[in-house]
Amino acid sequence: MPNSTHIRKIALLSAMLISMAPANALQAHVDIDKPERLINVEGLVVNTQGNPLSGAPVTLERDGKVIHQVMTDSSGRFKFDHVHGDYLFRVGRTQYSPAVLNVTVGDDLVVVAERKKLYVIAGPGACEDACSTVTTDKGEFKKILKQKQQIAAQGTKR
Repeated sequence: MPNSTHIRKIALLSAMLISMAPANALQAHVDIDKPERLINVEGLVVNTQGNPLSGAPVTLERDGKVIHQVMTDSSGRFKFDHVHGDYLFRVGRTQYSPAVLNVTVGDDLVVVAERKKLYVIAGPGACEDACSTVTTDKGEFKKILKQKQQIAAQGTKR
């Protein structure tokens, strides 16, 4: 059974290790839940082969209710005009799985300096949200799309 001296030494060692951890390591979990900050809500929706999804329902929701809704055009593009506030962005279920992302829409200086678009890759319809991807990084979008296409190609070879 450990005595109080051992317990104090363990507590002191634990405190030292935590204090030496990089600040970003301690904040990593917090950053995951932050909403994506946008000045406009616009973007592109494609399937895993990179083909645009025409007529896909795209909504901005608050408290479980649809506040704004548009459909993607023939190029898979969508745009919401004159929206501000906090929303759950959702590309609804068609034959593909839904995609969701928390967004904050406003015209603060950080967002104005870096105008972002949403890039959505809708996964197979049998999946839930985890099969779909939403990002504001076009490079990441292209990389993920390429990976999904390679996986699909490997599946057809079998």
